[in-house]
Amino acid sequence: MNSPQTSRFDDANSMFMESANWDDDYPESIAMFETPVPEPTKPEPTKDAPTKDGHCSLICPVSIGDLISQNPELRPIVIDGILRRGETANIIAAAKMGKSFFFLFLAWCVCTGMQWLGRNVVQGRVLIIDNELHPETLASRLYRVAMAMMIDFRDYADAIDVISLRGQNIDIHAIQSRLAEIKPGAYSLVIVDALYRTLPEGTSENDNASMMQIYNRLDFYASQWDCAIAVIHHSSKGQQGDKAVTDVGSGAGSISRAADTHIVLRPHEDPELSVMECVTRSFRSPEPISIRFDWPLWSEVSVEPNVKKQTRQNVEQQARADKADCEMMLSKIPEEPKAVQQKKLFEQFGHGEGKCRRLAGKLVSDQLIKIVRKTKKGAARPMVFYYRPNVTLNVTPNVTPNNFTGVR
Repeated sequence: MNSPQTSRFDDANSMFMESANWDDDYPESIAMFETPVPEPTKPEPTKDAPTKDGHCSLICPVSIGDLISQNPELRPIVIDGILRRGETANIIAAAKMGKSFFFLFLAWCVCTGMQWLGRNVVQGRVLIIDNELHPETLASRLYRVAMAMMIDFRDYADAIDVISLRGQNIDIHAIQSRLAEIKPGAYSLVIVDALYRTLPEGTSENDNASMMQIYNRLDFYASQWDCAIAVIHHSSKGQQGDKAVTDVGSGAGSISRAADTHIVLRPHEDPELSVMECVTRSFRSPEPISIRFDWPLWSEVSVEPNVKKQTRQNVEQQARADKADCEMMLSKIPEEPKAVQQKKLFEQFGHGEGKCRRLAGKLVSDQLIKIVRKTKKGAARPMVFYYRPNVTLNVTPNVTPNNFTGVR
């Protein structure tokens, strides 16, 4: 015979199984979980704990019961299936592929409530922070996209705001102090074009730690302004067809990891088309689609979204390029007993983190260089160094140059 406690659990589990929508990974409402449960015993708050009216310097834990009851719904949608308020998105494409027309089309769709590439959007105001185009060029493109969409821009004269920063040398950290105060919820979507022009002086887009700070700042803006933020960025050089979606994009891997949505445009097998792919955090990632750029508009087309792959000729060209890059990287790595730190080597090399790791891995597998790891007191992870072995020395796994440990 089941105990009352077991019976109660079975009844609750049965109700959940019947009411849950198993076709949706992220239901818009989780009110189904709001069945009252006994209040757990909580520790007495300390004098430093925050009150309802104030703040404290401590980060206080929240029980799972409070977390669910305080957040019964996901954030409001901006683009259905792709982006929500408070989230950040990357829009990645090759240079001169039509990125500006792509995001201007998105801006007009959001401010009018029209569908964007087959997806519903929630109508709202848009802010464009542009440091790429001259104001005259931006005005012309906005006007031409509106005309092609059969929109009278005068009907939406106050729906899109523009801040033109080209030539003003304002980085991502200085934007807030230089802008007039933006009230939370004033905009549904803020578009930043382009990422590389917002980087502070001396910042490398290949530096994971630096790019993480950039995206922490974007998250702060998205939270303070209660809007979605889309950042326009360029893909790395060379063929992109054999890469994972999150590997497309120049610079550090943290660029794709930090964003909530990663939107990528890549060449289609048909030279007249492109393929749009997305990886999302708060939605089930959508299927790729084929799109066409008929100046000045992008549109969805009913063609299989087949990304252009590398041909044999492309592979041979890539192999020749890799050989030259490996030789260049090898020239920057000192012979033992000296070594170069991985982070510094990648910065000097000047390519994306993914490419640097691939080339370094090839040099290691070819036994042209060796890896050394040195653990620094208090550091979360060991530092990685590379060096070229001196063939005149008989270096064994138990003997490491420069007092490092972990040669392999």
